[in-house]
Amino acid sequence: MFISWRDIINAMKGFWRLIHLDPYGLVYFDSSFKGIKKSFFLALPLLPLYIIFTFYQAKNDLEIINIKFVTVYGLAYIIGWVAFPLFAYYLIRFMGHLAYYNSYIVVYNWFTLPQMVLFFLLFLLLQSGWVPENFIGLLMAVLSIASMVGLWIITSITLLLPGVGIFALILSDIIIEIVLDLSVKFLLA
Repeated sequence: MFISWRDIINAMKGFWRLIHLDPYGLVYFDSSFKGIKKSFFLALPLLPLYIIFTFYQAKNDLEIINIKFVTVYGLAYIIGWVAFPLFAYYLIRFMGHLAYYNSYIVVYNWFTLPQMVLFFLLFLLLQSGWVPENFIGLLMAVLSIASMVGLWIITSITLLLPGVGIFALILSDIIIEIVLDLSVKFLLA
């Protein structure tokens, strides 16, 4: 399934409206079964960024880059794209908002695009040496907070949940990411 420039532009238009608390931003996302599949296929064009980040983290220890390293990180990438949406399905069903799940997952998956691109731009800025490392750390923290706020907004608008439900979903996402990261470190130890 091909991700077109039109899909990307529509997603950015949708985010712009959603971030400004305009639920009309949802019309820019295809929440049909085809749209859900396409949102998961977004993992393919984002894979090169993940590979660059992953190999950069291992740059000081090139001996660890072997078939086990590639396999573990490859599986982590796939699991990272599937684990939270699967868990979210059951949690959203439990909360009685399953009718909104498709819209949520499509927007959630597409939200990965601006996050990864912005983090990658900060990464490039760090590598350039033009900006002090401490300042990049501050920008990373600000971007992480902005990502959480954005996630709160899109969760709120797409699922129509109260604050505790939104908090439960975001916390679940964070916990899944931490467990996945710790599992990777354990498997490579």
